[in-house]
Amino acid sequence: MASFLIETTQSKTFSFCRITSFLFPFFLLSCAALQNEKIAPQIVINHNRPNLKSVGRVPGSSPTPASYYHTILGLQYEKERFFGSPLESDRLALKEYISALEHDPQSAFLMERIAALYHRMGNQEDALFYAERASRLSPANIEALILLGDIHLASGKTEEGFNAYRKSIQLAPNQRNAYFKIAKIYADKKDFDMAEKMIYKGIEVGPPSPFPYYFLGSLSTEKNRLTQGLEFHQEALSLNPNFEPAHIGIAVIYERQGKIQSAINVYRHILNRINPKSRQAANRLLQLFMKNKSFDDALSLLERLFEENPTNTDLSFQMVQVLVEKKEFSEAIEQLSPLVAARQNDLRLQVYLAALFEENHEPDKAISTYQAVLEKNPNAYDVRIRLGSLYFYQLKDVSRALAQGELAKKIAPQRTEAYLFSGLVLHEAERYDDAAKTLLKGIEKNPTLPDLHFHLGATFDKLKRFDDMVTEMKKAIDLDADYANALNYLGYTFADNGIRLNEAVTMINRALKVRPDDGYFIDSLGWAYYKKGEAKNALRLLKKAASLVPNDPVIHEHLGEVYLKNGRVELAREAWARSISLDPENDTLILRFKQAGFGHPSLENPIRKLKVPPLDLH
Repeated sequence: MASFLIETTQSKTFSFCRITSFLFPFFLLSCAALQNEKIAPQIVINHNRPNLKSVGRVPGSSPTPASYYHTILGLQYEKERFFGSPLESDRLALKEYISALEHDPQSAFLMERIAALYHRMGNQEDALFYAERASRLSPANIEALILLGDIHLASGKTEEGFNAYRKSIQLAPNQRNAYFKIAKIYADKKDFDMAEKMIYKGIEVGPPSPFPYYFLGSLSTEKNRLTQGLEFHQEALSLNPNFEPAHIGIAVIYERQGKIQSAINVYRHILNRINPKSRQAANRLLQLFMKNKSFDDALSLLERLFEENPTNTDLSFQMVQVLVEKKEFSEAIEQLSPLVAARQNDLRLQVYLAALFEENHEPDKAISTYQAVLEKNPNAYDVRIRLGSLYFYQLKDVSRALAQGELAKKIAPQRTEAYLFSGLVLHEAERYDDAAKTLLKGIEKNPTLPDLHFHLGATFDKLKRFDDMVTEMKKAIDLDADYANALNYLGYTFADNGIRLNEAVTMINRALKVRPDDGYFIDSLGWAYYKKGEAKNALRLLKKAASLVPNDPVIHEHLGEVYLKNGRVELAREAWARSISLDPENDTLILRFKQAGFGHPSLENPIRKLKVPPLDLH
């Protein structure tokens, strides 16, 4: 669990941030809160620390006019952080406080403010230096103790932070802020019962506030006590109906309960009535729209957010992603192109654009975009593979495709994707010996990659090396018990050869557990049953396969075979005619068609060549 919401006692203003892994970070509301998010990387002001190591406990300091002057300036800069640049205001305030401390080196107040600024900036080492001295100079200063605890926590020193908070409670039992911070420590340790106990103590000593009830609601949600969590969040809203964190907490619970529409309604209420700029509500609402495939609603939300912040490139990219989900690739390209132009050094965006050109069947633009990326980064391994794929599958250029594979091998010799890619290209180019050699080299580098063994097995099959094919397919399956393609390939091969038929059925059924609606796998199982002599099961499965993959000639050839075996001659002729129309070069089937007395397939009624499964009324 991350950090709790903290109520400061010094300023009576509030800051709140993320409480659980499922809630987004909340925004900062007060510069006086002693536990803030880091607004910048660690910052070090170049100065020499005053010699404070020997300072003991003294009752006070003696401010000079100069220290007073610089202190007033520092306070003014801190106040201005709300109206300008917070980081720059903090830098200027820090500089003034350090100048003031040079004139009043025993000021616990100045040390505390310097420590708070360093803490906020992320420089915990200097923050701790000054916080410890401030606490030593003013041991009864509760704010200094709590600040010291915050710095210890930010430095990973949980026990020291806990002790500082506990000491502040001993000095001031009504210090509710310390109770909440201790509750946060318990919550981080998953000790939710003690966390709740501390929150209740904080409630007892302070005036009514929605914050602790929000804490309790979030803890209940973490413990999966969703009904109780709702009650606590509703209690928080009874104290402040516009308290956004509680609304977020309620929506999250609705999500956990599967009440998606209720969650959507809450997020919309936040954006329409409470905080139109709430990034938490907008992000979670967008996630729900995407999850529900409500892409139009997602686009509408993004367009609204984009109107409010037209320079937000993250929103623009999210719109691209929604358009991709809608498969509106032309629109996605149009949306992404200005972003790519604006961020020319972001090669990831250019790669994404190239992928969109591929999806939109614009290979030339995809190729030129990948080439532009490689001009800037010649060592982009994955881009080499993508470009090689386009050269081969789109341009049928084997040599240029293989050249990209070779360049990829030189870029990362130990990676195996290039060997797999080159092996596939050589296989498709019917250079089976070269394909086998390349895939074997890949296996030498990574013998545990199932894909390499599968494709080597398929290559051995083309080389008529049956036993080697079986060996490689089984290696792929041993490495991945759910490797559906290998299970189906081996099972179908056994069935087609009429051997090991029970094993074939078992393997294909294992493949179907992984992909139950794969028409090719169903065809394999039907063919295995046919080979076993179980014509009824075979016919049922092959008809289903033909309905799932209506344009595959092999499936219709199998279906015709089974019909013919069962004496259903007319349906057999229709199935075979369909197969031949899809694969006119299947001379073996054309010969069988004639031998079966069906005449020449070119004389078949054109209606039988329509790309639909044959009608079976029996």
